[in-house]
Amino acid sequence: MYLYFFVGLALYRGLITWKFYTAAGRQAWEAFVPFYNTYVLLQITERPKWWIFIYYVPVVDNVMAIILTYELLHMFNFRKITFAILSVVTLGLYLGYLNYTQPLNYGQRDDSWIKKNLGTTVNAILFAVVAATLIRSTTFESYTIPTGSMEESLYTGDFLFVSKMHYGVRLPITPFTVPLLHNELPLIGGKSYSDLVQLPYVRLPKFTEVQLNDPVVFNYPADSDHDPIDKKMNYVKRCVGTPGDSIKIVDGVLFINGVENQLPDRAKRQISYYVQLDQGFILNENGLEYLREKFEVDPSDIQPGLGTVQQSAQASKWRFTMTEENAQAMRESGFAKQMEPVILEYGNPSSFNPDESRIMEASARQMFMNNNIHEPIQYKWTIDNYGSVWIPQEGATIELNEKNLDFYYKAITVHEGNTLEQIDGKYVLNGEEASTYTFKQDYFWMMGDNRHNSLDSRFWGFVPETHLVGKPVFIWMSYDKYAPGAKKIRNERVFTTVNGSGERFSYLLPFGIIVVLWTLIGRYRRKKKAQA
Repeated sequence: MYLYFFVGLALYRGLITWKFYTAAGRQAWEAFVPFYNTYVLLQITERPKWWIFIYYVPVVDNVMAIILTYELLHMFNFRKITFAILSVVTLGLYLGYLNYTQPLNYGQRDDSWIKKNLGTTVNAILFAVVAATLIRSTTFESYTIPTGSMEESLYTGDFLFVSKMHYGVRLPITPFTVPLLHNELPLIGGKSYSDLVQLPYVRLPKFTEVQLNDPVVFNYPADSDHDPIDKKMNYVKRCVGTPGDSIKIVDGVLFINGVENQLPDRAKRQISYYVQLDQGFILNENGLEYLREKFEVDPSDIQPGLGTVQQSAQASKWRFTMTEENAQAMRESGFAKQMEPVILEYGNPSSFNPDESRIMEASARQMFMNNNIHEPIQYKWTIDNYGSVWIPQEGATIELNEKNLDFYYKAITVHEGNTLEQIDGKYVLNGEEASTYTFKQDYFWMMGDNRHNSLDSRFWGFVPETHLVGKPVFIWMSYDKYAPGAKKIRNERVFTTVNGSGERFSYLLPFGIIVVLWTLIGRYRRKKKAQA
């Protein structure tokens, strides 16, 4: 599909520009040859030949096409900005009109005219967009943590730099997109891309494999609003299962291949606790602030522990989300009259909250292996008692049977592009009878550290390797919307690394010192040069 589009685009480009080429002393056929026509165009417009390397970077090529259209028109004295605008908004048709109807007189480049009439601002903006798009596509990109699913490891309001290089740079799949935007247009809404053309999936060599317990940014596999892989919503979770692993959760404890998973130093698992408060404590604004300051309870994670909010307020029964350390501190403080961890086991509700049975059934129906097709529910699992589930690995072969298809049908069909049907009790794979299937790529199991408040692989299944975006490596800003005044900035997290062991160290002061020294040295050199 893309090959046909690429050839058609080269033909179209030649048809609307070949007379410009001949007027510049080149041969007409040179306008039709892919890659070579760009090389010749750079010579005609007197632009650096190395531009050809960035001209063919997806997404960046859209901006470069605008720049070179303007440059070409400039060389033939069509120098009013309206010529370039009309050529761009008509997708080249106006350029074709000039090509066939106007006398074409090849001139010389006049940088002083460009500077005077176009100004340096437009050029600076265009090339800043090119540079920024290249950087965010191939090195690092900034992301914001929008939800609390990774609390207390990554906070809501953390601004991250994510390395695209660790797991291999994935080249853009959707070429026709507004630069520097992900999938939605700001303010006006709507998609920021066109999915009419899709490039093949290509990933450059990786620095490292995804390691167990790595925090990972990936495209949300269950995002049905955005079909292209690279335009699906960005999620960040912790990889707690790598290809070939088997995962199981027993009473809230995660086991990988039969061994309890141990999170790294800076990862803090949170779960929910049923808490009966002292009757004198009121969850007003001051009460919420006390919980946040004393026990790091996020106000957005506070839920009624039983029945409605009004009933819970009267009985002082609530459901808080905390780390084990903060829960122990709450017990020891005497703040809570009664307290127990939430551990959901299907058919065995807590005496603290008899309403759990309804909650557990609704949750089980959302598990990806049930998929709302089994009546009664076949896999009576909960987020705290779950599995075992085997994670697909490239080259591994499974038997095609009903149980396996409950878990791997989407991977086989949606993520690996096959057709699979059951006809007369037999399985038909891509039109041929089959009894086994061999996976074409690796898959991963992602979970949030905030285990009771995370929409993750327990609900929507495996993350294919094609959906991997990058590894969070650095927190450059952290903003707490609940804190007052200057405390909104979490200074202890600003300019810190995501991974590592021990206490966090902020690199803000060393960075500031380097910037000041660099500035002073630059001024000193300019002063010495002026005196020479």
